[in-house]
Amino acid sequence: MTVRQITELKMHDITPDFIKQAQSMSGEKLSARELVRMKISGLNPEYIAAMRQAGYDNLPARKLSQMLLTGVTPEFAAAMKRAGFDNLTADQLTLLKALGMTEEYVRQVQGWGLGKLSMREVVETKIHGVKPEDAQTLKALGFDNVSLRDLTRVRMFGVTESYVKELRGLGFDKLTLEQVIRLKQFGVDAEYIRKLRAAGFKNISSNDLLKLKAHGLDAILLKN
Repeated sequence: MTVRQITELKMHDITPDFIKQAQSMSGEKLSARELVRMKISGLNPEYIAAMRQAGYDNLPARKLSQMLLTGVTPEFAAAMKRAGFDNLTADQLTLLKALGMTEEYVRQVQGWGLGKLSMREVVETKIHGVKPEDAQTLKALGFDNVSLRDLTRVRMFGVTESYVKELRGLGFDKLTLEQVIRLKQFGVDAEYIRKLRAAGFKNISSNDLLKLKAHGLDAILLKN
């Protein structure tokens, strides 16, 4: 063990007795970093036993400490199982807890009419802030058969009801949702379209708008 490691153990009040207890509890030889993590997390025999009973046995101390620090409990594991997520790994369980996932949220998402969603798909809705009213808003705008990918990308690129209505007000009223998303992704808005029209491009199409943006030709045209 290096001087730096000994100093780190001392800083966290890790004694020889704690080291002995920790190694006995985990059943493995622990590094200085793992000992510090155990100390910070408060990992104890009761937590290890409870997680083993919940089906998470033979986990290294490092992973158990991370789960405890994140707030993973046997009750949370049971809640995710009731929500339909069976056989989650320790890492998946930790991710769900870190994202603030709840049983209620998972059930709500599964009831959006998008079919049976996987854990990864539910995680995407949480990360991107997809809400149930998003699908309703898009449907009201005439976009039917909206997929989860559509909803995620709408949130990701900031497509709003007002944005769609602005495009339609400028004559782009036949666009598919994919076209709307692409225009927003490339930064095409009502002001941009007005500037191009003022520069002489009266009947420019959505595909032309994307090409101009993608190749940087708009900067040249608008400058002239």
